[in-house]
Amino acid sequence: VVHQVWKSTLATRLPNALRQSRGYMIAAWLVTHVYVALTWVFFFPSPTPSLLNSLIYLTRMFGIANYEVDMAITNFAAAIPF
Repeated sequence: VVHQVWKSTLATRLPNALRQSRGYMIAAWLVTHVYVALTWVFFFPSPTPSLLNSLIYLTRMFGIANYEVDMAITNFAAAIPF
């Protein structure tokens, strides 16, 4: 979906020479792999897979996790009625 949106909206506005350049292709490859790596967090096998655990794991990946961040995510998830 992300690729199709990029291709149909933003990529058509870029000059053809830029889209064919080696730097653009490397950047596109890198962005794709980062996107896939980040989205795999939501399918990460754990004893209790949940959106809450995935969000906490993402914050820890970027080094912004601490007790306050973990509790904020936990409290936010607990406040949503399901």
